[in-house]
Amino acid sequence: MKISTLIPLALNAGAITVAAAAAAMMERPIREADRATLEHIRNPHVVRPYTPHLYAKDLSQAAMGQKDSTSSDNEPKRFEKTAPLAEICKQSTHAVENAAQLSQLQAQCTEVTGSIVISEYIDPVVDLGKLQSIKGDLLVRDSPSVIHIQAPRLTNVGGTFELNSLTSLNSVHTPVLRDFNTINWRVVPILTDVELDPNAKTAKRVIISDTSLVGFEGFSNVEELEVLNINNNRFMEYIKTNVKRVTQQLSISANAKELELDMPSLEWADNITVRDTSSASMPKLKNVKHSLEFIENMFHSLELPALESVGGTLGVIENVNLKKVDFTNVTYINGGLMIANNTQIEKIDFFPELQQIGGAIQFTGKFKDTSFPKLKLVKGSALIISNSDSLDCAKWTTPTSGSSIIRGGKITCTSGKKQNSVSVNEDGTVIGRDVSDLTGGFHAKESSASSGMMDTTKLSKVGWSLAFAWATGLFCLVVMQ
Repeated sequence: MKISTLIPLALNAGAITVAAAAAAMMERPIREADRATLEHIRNPHVVRPYTPHLYAKDLSQAAMGQKDSTSSDNEPKRFEKTAPLAEICKQSTHAVENAAQLSQLQAQCTEVTGSIVISEYIDPVVDLGKLQSIKGDLLVRDSPSVIHIQAPRLTNVGGTFELNSLTSLNSVHTPVLRDFNTINWRVVPILTDVELDPNAKTAKRVIISDTSLVGFEGFSNVEELEVLNINNNRFMEYIKTNVKRVTQQLSISANAKELELDMPSLEWADNITVRDTSSASMPKLKNVKHSLEFIENMFHSLELPALESVGGTLGVIENVNLKKVDFTNVTYINGGLMIANNTQIEKIDFFPELQQIGGAIQFTGKFKDTSFPKLKLVKGSALIISNSDSLDCAKWTTPTSGSSIIRGGKITCTSGKKQNSVSVNEDGTVIGRDVSDLTGGFHAKESSASSGMMDTTKLSKVGWSLAFAWATGLFCLVVMQ
């Protein structure tokens, strides 16, 4: 999996080989390494050219003066007999506060059956060295001194890999970590470099919030996630994953305004919220079990040609640049339909196959027309408000068949300065109308029992006339007596 740095750099393979880089690294005086590390700490957003393994080795030696844990002398021998786990490796929780405690643990364990909790850690580097497997969680939290985490041999975390409230953390080096249940990274505001195994295959939940990463890409071997939530990463410019199903939550929000979301294989999701993106691509998405919402994005087009049904609300809200919309194959929305304040949309006509809406509809904006050629039933009410005088409200308030497709009690349609309201019963029969001029000059009502519509401005004049005549007659009667 690739999680990009703030300033991505590429090495020229023709100019330097890994072997040459390693040789140069070994020959460099420790003093120079110290200077380089200090420079990296002072400028956490500056990324030096490096080969990832060499970079991790260099930083570990500079910050801790420890022997390189990635040395080939420490590599496990093939066919070597596995020693039984020491009792310390079987503890349910290992609380670690400094490098000495961590070094003692890894000196005795290549595998721990419980969890490792690193909290209020006082050293700059967390080095898991020889550890290959953690059956429980790996939690690193509340440690403002930590600038680098490395686990060169760690392949498995059975539970959660958590980074939380690590305000100085700049880089994470876990090059062979491919099996984990959850990534939960929050409040790591200068994290710019991350290396994970590109063949990660068992992830279930990914939450990344408040980092300085510019990209997220990977999970080519993961077909299903429970949660993918990436938010508040102010430099995040792209997210690309081949996940096919997200069974609980897919939420992308409050990242860089330039963020491009690309999910070419996504077919099914329980719930989707996409905010603050410049493009969103989900060409194979067929079904959403609950809500599907696109809010305050900057994209010009939104196309979901394979989408067939939405089990909850479908919302397209305040996407100010949006002009082209394609929901060609949507036939059923079980919740409401909300198309609101997309100022560039002039016609709501992108649901040609939609037949039924299980909730209410709300359309607001500058649109001039609506078209739903196959819509037969709306179980909720309808609120339609357009600033355009061109909108024909009669499509909604005066059903040609005599029975309205709206069955939710009320239809309110505003076109420019004129508002039409219609009350309907459960079978779609119109039982009352109310027409108003929003400038205050005209107001008329009609009920199903009346034979026509009366202008209430005239009604008030008639009322005054009758009242005056009654008062005059009463006065004359008193005088005659």
